[in-house]
Amino acid sequence: MDDPRLIHADTLDRIFAEKASAAVMFSSDWSAPCAQMAEIFGIFSEFYGDELQCFVIDPDQDALSAVANNIQTIPTVLFIRDGKERARCIGVREINVLERMKEKYIDAAECAEGGSEK
Repeated sequence: MDDPRLIHADTLDRIFAEKASAAVMFSSDWSAPCAQMAEIFGIFSEFYGDELQCFVIDPDQDALSAVANNIQTIPTVLFIRDGKERARCIGVREINVLERMKEKYIDAAECAEGGSEK
C-alpha cells in the first residue's frame, strides 16, 4: 500500500459496517504535529497496509466524522476492529507505539474493550 488514502464519512461508515480492521488518522495540513505524525503514519502504513486498512480523514473537510468519533485533538489515530473502535492514539507518537497498539488491539485474538495512548 502507498500513502494512506484520504477518506470521508461514507468510507469510515463502511469500515465500521464491514467490521474491517483499520487504522484511521484524523489530521490537517495546517498542523505541524499532524505533519510529523503523517510521516510516521505513512511508514506504519507501508509496513502494515497489507494487514489492515490505513486511512486519513481531514476534520476540516469532514467535520461530521470528527464529531461522530469524538475527535477533540489532532492528530488522533483510531484503531478499528470488528466494527468497533478498540483504541486511539492522541498526539505525535513514535512508530513503535502504533505497532504496540496494533498488536494489542488489532492482532490479539481477544480484544480488550477500548484503550488509549495519550
